[in-house]
Amino acid sequence: MTFVDDLQKDILPFLADEAASASLLKRILLFLEDKEFIQADSYCEKVLDVEPENPLAYLCKLMASRRIS
Repeated sequence: MTFVDDLQKDILPFLADEAASASLLKRILLFLEDKEFIQADSYCEKVLDVEPENPLAYLCKLMASRRIS
């Protein structure tokens, strides 16, 4: 199991306050897994527009900027 899998299974349900954000965060994790870092960063911004204090969005944004999958 990868780190991204752990995020998706164990952490995502607790950090996504809104259903829309949860869907976007799942897409972000898929983008990271597929090494599509530009798309992941773009979707992080969409989540942060809705939930400016979402810690998972910031973590994923950092992962995208450092090209970590």
